[in-house]
Formats: sequence, C-alpha cells, structure tokens
Amino acid sequence: IIEEFVACGYQKLRGWLVKGPVLNLSYQERDISGYLLWRQRIHPERRFRNANEAYNYFHNEIIVNGVEFSNTKALFNVGFTMDNPLANAITNKERNWKLDYAEAEWQWYLSGDPSIGKLGEIYGKIPAIWERMADADGNVRSNYGWQWQRNDQIHYIVGKLREDKTTRHAAISIYDCKEHSTYRNDTPCTYAVQFTVLNDRLNMSVYMRSNDLWYGFCNDQYQFSSLQKMIAERLNMDVGWYYHHAHNLHLYNDKLCLLYTSPSPRDQRGGGVAAGGCEKKGGGG
Repeated sequence: IIEEFVACGYQKLRGWLVKGPVLNLSYQERDISGYLLWRQRIHPERRFRNANEAYNYFHNEIIVNGVEFSNTKALFNVGFTMDNPLANAITNKERNWKLDYAEAEWQWYLSGDPSIGKLGEIYGKIPAIWERMADADGNVRSNYGWQWQRNDQIHYIVGKLREDKTTRHAAISIYDCKEHSTYRNDTPCTYAVQFTVLNDRLNMSVYMRSNDLWYGFCNDQYQFSSLQKMIAERLNMDVGWYYHHAHNLHLYNDKLCLLYTSPSPRDQRGGGVAAGGCEKKGGGG
C-alpha cells in the first residue's frame, strides 16, 4: 500500500506519507517537524511581530475556519507568540481601537478597585458592557488588577524571580473555582499568567478559557503587556516574548454581520463565508 502512495507522488518522511512541496532531507530536525505539522494543518507555534498582526491574522482565520458556537464563530485551543508585546496598539482601521480607553482600563487595574465607578472616574464614563457585568454593589470580577493584588501576587512573583531566575513559581491566578457563586454576571476570562526569564528577558504566558477577539483580545493584550512591562522594570530586565493561549477564540455574530454588511478588501479575500445567523446580541467573553 505504501508503494502505491509513493507511486502517486507521496514521499516517505519519518514514517509519514506526505504529498506536497519536496522537502530537502538535509533540513534541520525542527524544520522537518514543523513541515510535517503544517501539512496536517496543525500549528504548534504561530509567531507575530505585534498584537495588530495577530489580530489581523485571527480575524480572517475565524471568519474562514471558525465553527458556529453559541452565537459566535470560534476557533479552539489557539496559541501564538508576539515577539514585541510592547507594540500593543491595534491599528486595524475597521476595529477602531481606542488607546485612551485601554490606558484608562490599565489605570483602573492599577488601582485594584473592582468598582466600575472607579473606571468612570478615570475614563469619564462607564462603558455599557461593564454596567451589564457589575453586581448589585457595582463591582466586577474581571478587573484583573483587583485579582492580582489579592494575596499580593505581584510582590510574590517579583520576589520569586529575584531569588531564582529559573523559578517555575512566578504565576498569577485569576479564575478561582472558590468564587463560582460570584460569577453570575461576570466570569473572568483569564485562568492564569506565568512569567519566565530566558536570556535575561522577562517572558510571559497568558492562558484564557475564552477570548472575544474584537473586544477582549484587543484590550486584554494591552493590559497584560503593560503588566509584563511593569514587572520587567521592577526586575531591571528587558521585555521578551508574550505567549497567548485561548481555549475558545471567537467573534460574535453581530460583528460578523458588520463585516459582511461593509466588507473590506481583506475580508473579501476571506472567501465570502456566510456569517451564520447574525443576531444582534451582546455577550461577554
């Protein structure tokens, strides 16, 4: 059977049968592994220069390859690396991302105050999505600054990294099963953030249960890269890479409707995929 496949143009490569561009077997082992995974459409590591490049890529990936899932199109178990996390502005014109709001949210996180009223003081108004997510006291669980200031987690990880650059303990936990009863209106989308020093640079990995690309990723990456910069400064280090993993990365159908009502040339190149319902519904991460 193997010979029949080879006769049809397949080549044997490390126990795999591959049909496609001829691969020079003198390539490095890493290159061969990457090639084999690429042929299977498995991407163990996607790398981007910055957040805007990642946003543009996954915007199209969701439209073209996302599956319909609870009023969204979604991709599952998505992981990627941004090599320059401090280039954290989303410049895609269609998205119309606002730096002033992202910075206000960062200052709100630094305050450690879970009250949406505090965000209103800083930004001048309270976005409607936060009003929907707040409890009866006007507090939310997704102020990540409030989360990481509990038990003084920043001080803990800075101390661990100063004591031992090779520590595997420099992690911040956010999602907490002991708080399930408080998650009625607002469930944190982020599980944890971990820091690792390699080559005297502070690298960061963020793990999310759910991530809305349009709102969530654009603002979350700004907050986490700002956190990475703050901790790197405390350690007197340069910033390294930022790895971002989302179990569910998605676009809500109302955003897909917007795209298909007035598609940009980039979206038209996506292949004219149907949006699938396009109900005007809100939703969190």
